[in-house]
Amino acid sequence: MMEGWLRSSGSLIVVGILWIGFAGAVLIMQLYGSRDASVQWNTATEVNTAGFYLYRSTSPGGEFILVNNVGELIPGQGNAVSGATYEFIDENVVPGETYYYVVEEVEYDLTRHRYYDEMISYTVPHIQWWAIVLIVLSVFIGPTMLRTAWRESRNRWE
Repeated sequence: MMEGWLRSSGSLIVVGILWIGFAGAVLIMQLYGSRDASVQWNTATEVNTAGFYLYRSTSPGGEFILVNNVGELIPGQGNAVSGATYEFIDENVVPGETYYYVVEEVEYDLTRHRYYDEMISYTVPHIQWWAIVLIVLSVFIGPTMLRTAWRESRNRWE
């Protein structure tokens, strides 16, 4: 009888501690892990467009630096009749920071046009919504299992 109690209480304790540890691991990963910024833009039409460069700054009036490598244009996909939708994943960002992006169109004759009036802003989240859900669940499940094991052990000794 005593061995069965030890096994069930011991299992609840181990699983409860694992749930609490899981919550801590997810929180640390979310706070200190790397993030990406998904920068998206659309064009109405593209006449003589070879491609695009993307520039980033930490303030709307700040100095913009090139995000994609020089010579590595984001290729133009539109034409004179219709434009296209573009997405660039910026992997060199810091959680919690807001970035401002400016698209520069490069034409086949190497003429360039920067579109400051269509600036894109993106705030990199500290914690993703799904991580918050997992952390909240883990924080409730772990201690609940520990309380259940404690109550079970108290009832067995009485």
